[in-house]
Amino acid sequence: MLKKHIIGNVFVIAVWYLLSITISTRFVPYPHQVFFFMFTNFDQILPHLIATLMRLAWGFSFALLIGVSIGIAMGLNERIDGLLSPLIYVLNPIPKSALTPVFLIIFGMNDFARVMIVVFIIIFPMIVSIKDATRLIPSEYFIIAKTLGYSKFETLRKVILKAILPSLLSTIKVTIAIAIAVLYISENIGSNVGLGYYIASNNGVNYIEMYSGIVVLSMIGYIIVIIMDIILYKKCKWIN
Repeated sequence: MLKKHIIGNVFVIAVWYLLSITISTRFVPYPHQVFFFMFTNFDQILPHLIATLMRLAWGFSFALLIGVSIGIAMGLNERIDGLLSPLIYVLNPIPKSALTPVFLIIFGMNDFARVMIVVFIIIFPMIVSIKDATRLIPSEYFIIAKTLGYSKFETLRKVILKAILPSLLSTIKVTIAIAIAVLYISENIGSNVGLGYYIASNNGVNYIEMYSGIVVLSMIGYIIVIIMDIILYKKCKWIN
C-alpha cells in the first residue's frame, strides 16, 4: 500500500513540475515553492485549516450517527424501509452544490449551516449503503447471536456493525471528496475563515498562497482516505 502512495505522489508532483514549466511559474508555481511557503508560513494557514477540519468533523459525526442508525433500521425493518426509501431516493440525486446558498439562507452565514451542508452531502449515500450492507448479513449470523444469548446491543456491536464496516468505510472514502468540494464553495460565501475562504481570497492575487491552500485542502481528503484504508486492513481482514 505504501508503494502505491509513493508512486502516485511522485507522479502528481512530476506532472505539476511539467505544468509549471509549460504554462508559467507565475500562474503555476513550482511544487517546492508551494511546500516551502506552507512550512514557513503554516501559522498563517492553521486557523483556516482548523475551521475547515472542525466543520468536516462535526458534519461527519452527525452524518455517521444519523445515517448509520437509519440505514440499519431500514435494513432490518421492511416497514421503516418502505416509509423512508421514497424520500431518500428523491433527495439523494439533488446536486448538493446547488443547494449550498439555500442552506446558508435558511440557517444563516454561520458554522452550523456549513456543518449541515456536509451532513446533507454524506447522509443519503451512507443510509443507502448501510441499508444494503445490513440486508446482506446472512441470517445465520443472527441465529448464532441468539443461540449465544447476545442482547440486542451485543448483536448490534458484534454482528451488525462488524458486518457493515467495509461498506461504511467505502462510503466515507467516496463522499469525502464531494463533502470537501461543497464545503469549499460554502466557505466562499459569507465566511472569513476556512481553507475555502483562504484559497478564494488569494485567487488571482497570491498564487503561491492559493496553491498552498489547495494542497492543504487536498491533503485532508487524502489523509482521511488513507486512514479508512488502514482501518479496513486492520479491522476487516476477512476481505483483504
